[in-house]
Amino acid sequence: MRGSLGTERVESWQRSRPWLADGLLAVALGVLLIPSGVGVLASAPWPLPARAALIAGLVALHILVVFRRVRPRATFVAGSAVLAAFVCIPDATGPQVTQTYGAPVPVVLLPSSIIFCVLLYSVAAHRGSTDSYRALAVAAVGGLLVVVRLWNAEAAAQLPLSMGLWRAMLIPVVAAFVVVPWQLGRLRQVRARYLEAMADRALADERRRIAGELHDVVSHSLAVMVSQAEGARMLADRKPGVVVPALDRIATTGQEAMHGMRALLDTLDPDARDRAPQPTPADLDALLDRARRAGLDIHWDGIDSTATDADIPAAPGLVAYRVVQESVTNVLKHAGPQTSVTVVVRREPAELVVEVADDGGPILDVTPGRGLLGMRERVEAVGGRLTYGRHTFRRPHQGGDVSGFAVRAHIPTGGVAS
Repeated sequence: MRGSLGTERVESWQRSRPWLADGLLAVALGVLLIPSGVGVLASAPWPLPARAALIAGLVALHILVVFRRVRPRATFVAGSAVLAAFVCIPDATGPQVTQTYGAPVPVVLLPSSIIFCVLLYSVAAHRGSTDSYRALAVAAVGGLLVVVRLWNAEAAAQLPLSMGLWRAMLIPVVAAFVVVPWQLGRLRQVRARYLEAMADRALADERRRIAGELHDVVSHSLAVMVSQAEGARMLADRKPGVVVPALDRIATTGQEAMHGMRALLDTLDPDARDRAPQPTPADLDALLDRARRAGLDIHWDGIDSTATDADIPAAPGLVAYRVVQESVTNVLKHAGPQTSVTVVVRREPAELVVEVADDGGPILDVTPGRGLLGMRERVEAVGGRLTYGRHTFRRPHQGGDVSGFAVRAHIPTGGVAS
């Protein structure tokens, strides 16, 4: 993990300072490679303008490294042109070259030619597939020209190899100088796209989480407010005294919804300090009281705990709260007030079991909406499972069975089952 974080920091630093990072790379390669190349070209018995042009081309090849990421295609084209010139010109000769190397030296074998690999890697890593494959084709043609150029190179005679072995090694070595940097560049691009896709997925997950939180906070409160408003409207003429308390509850519910939304928005601000805590099962009493005031007949006896540890972890507790909240909201929206609802939250040794059942009649051919899908995603995100559908509802205080709808969730709490 530490190595991965270190690599990511280095890459982040390079991405934010491409000119500086590539400038340092160009300087390092120049210090290592340019002196030997300039020595060979300067001592060759060519006209001074030709030697000056070749040395300028050699230096320019190194300068291209500075622009390899900001202009990968242009630098590759320019580098290919310089290498093509190196392939075409005659071998460098002269007393100093012969004394140092023992034979004429093909200019394409100068150490600075390795810059071509850097430029090929860059265009494969930072351009699209079309430019990448075009660069590979150009490199393949260039590699073929290099093989032809070096097939009978006099420099091979200075190596402890026969001409046959030289030729047998020439093709795979040149091919490696083409394929390896190109493949590394492609892998670099695939990795970058993978990380980008993972970042997009994380962003999408966070957006879904926020949408779910907003849905839970706003939908429940609006359902209660609508139910209270409809009740107040129907009773306005017959029982005017009921209207004012109903309006008070509407105002209180609206204020609680605004407070919940403010707390949620605060979680998006890393500098926010006054953040309200997330709800827990301990807050279910207040939630269900609001549902009762909206007209639902709620049967709830508190949390039934059969475990030795009565504490409920924060994440499973929040999920349990949201499941109850969304289920009660759905009863208000689909079955309406005057519906009997039984809520059970049972604390088992290794899980929370949440059950919300109503007698509002079965909902046939249920098409999951945002609420049901959000509940399922929440429960599955913590390793649990959620089921819902038609059921037979037994009134706990009145007796008799009626048809209704139920939601059941099993939420792991990290305990050890007995």
